[in-house]
Amino acid sequence: MPSDDRGLPCDIAKLSMRQIFWRAVGLKSVAKDQIVKKEMSATAVPETSMALIGGAISWVIWDIFVSSMVQPLVGDLINLLLQVAFAIVVAMCFWFVFLNQIRRWRFSQISEIFLTEGYCAACGYLLEDLIVEPDGCVVCPECNGAWKKERVGNLPISGDS
Repeated sequence: MPSDDRGLPCDIAKLSMRQIFWRAVGLKSVAKDQIVKKEMSATAVPETSMALIGGAISWVIWDIFVSSMVQPLVGDLINLLLQVAFAIVVAMCFWFVFLNQIRRWRFSQISEIFLTEGYCAACGYLLEDLIVEPDGCVVCPECNGAWKKERVGNLPISGDS
C-alpha cells in the first residue's frame, strides 16, 4: 500500500481522461503533459507486458474457440484481420484494467514525478503556498497527504525557516 512521508497510507493520484488517452496512445513525444511523459518512462515495461499478455491470451482464445467458426464464413484474410483486431481490443482492456495496479507497484517513482512537478502524489493537488509543519512536511489540504518540503518542486511554500 502506498504511503506518504509520514508513513500513513495514501492513494495514488488519479489520471485525467486526457492523461489516460495520451498514455493509451503510448507516444511520449506527442504527449503534452510532463507528468504523463515522465510517468510513461517509469511504467513502460510493466504496462507493455500487461498489454502483450492480454493480446497473447486473446490470440489463443480466438484460435481455439472462434477461428474454426469464423474462417469458413469469411476466409483466411478476414479471419486474421478479425483476430488481430480482437487481440488489440483485449490488450488495451488488459492495459486499462491493470494500469492502476502498475502505478501502485511503481508508487515510489511516480510519487517523485508528481512531487518534483509540485503536485501531491496522493491526489494531484498543486502544493503551493502551504505552511511547512514542524516535522518538515507540507500537508496537502485536499487529501491530508504529508510530503517532505525538500521533495516538493520549486513552488512558493509559506513558513520556510
